[in-house]
Amino acid sequence: MYFLIEMDGVTVMEASKVSEAKLKHNHVMIYTGTRVKPYKRRGKSEVAPVTVTHARFLGGVGASVYQWFNDFTRGISVERRNLRIVKMDEDGQTPVETTDLIDCVPGEFTQDEMDGEGKNEPTFTFSVEPEDFDYVG
Repeated sequence: MYFLIEMDGVTVMEASKVSEAKLKHNHVMIYTGTRVKPYKRRGKSEVAPVTVTHARFLGGVGASVYQWFNDFTRGISVERRNLRIVKMDEDGQTPVETTDLIDCVPGEFTQDEMDGEGKNEPTFTFSVEPEDFDYVG
């Protein structure tokens, strides 16, 4: 299985591994009177960073994705992006599940180890930090 990654509606890369999207909720507990157990209420929540491993660019869009990371960290353009992670079936033709990462900011960008033999295409690993996500299994 592998993954296709879309950025703002355009398929820009494929990858061999993507970390799961996680939503963490920190509920609030309210203790009242002599009640033994607290009332649990909605509190604050956050979405964990998502890491894409062994990614490679498709077509000529590689420079623009890296440029987004670079411009964001330098304050040149602080535009947030939406990413869609599409998990493909073994045949590579059928989507199995989709995760939409909403209003992402860049996290890390790492060029994977380079091989002097030049047999493999260069790959990289990156992470984004979404404000929210939608999952379609």
